[in-house]
Amino acid sequence: MGASGDVVRQAYDVFGRGEIDQFIKLLDDSVEWNIPAELPYGGIYRSPEAVVEMMSTISNYYLTRNLEITSFDELDDLVVVRGRHFGKVTDGRDYDAGFAAFFTVHAGRIATMREYVDPGKVILVLDSLKTENAGR
Repeated sequence: MGASGDVVRQAYDVFGRGEIDQFIKLLDDSVEWNIPAELPYGGIYRSPEAVVEMMSTISNYYLTRNLEITSFDELDDLVVVRGRHFGKVTDGRDYDAGFAAFFTVHAGRIATMREYVDPGKVILVLDSLKTENAGR
């Protein structure tokens, strides 16, 4: 894997270990992080702090959340990560959704991330939780 892929892999690793300070160092100051609008925490986040703040709300929707990465592909500054998210949402229902995340890396930092999610069960399951968590 090249330098761009190494940056993205490191971001997954440090975030997974809860090393938020190290994760933030891997994000460009003007990062643009795009999560599908169909998800209750979806939107476009335009700073490292905004990305971390959004990620801190994700646990409001899940009892367990697992990540399985099936591939990392790299072409120059573009890195594509594919895999699946699976687990249980807060009302106990199971979910399982494939995803593809497209990253661009500039000067050793993540400049953009755009995630595409297989809508399947996850959106149906999470949609019912949108209203429940709207006041949080």
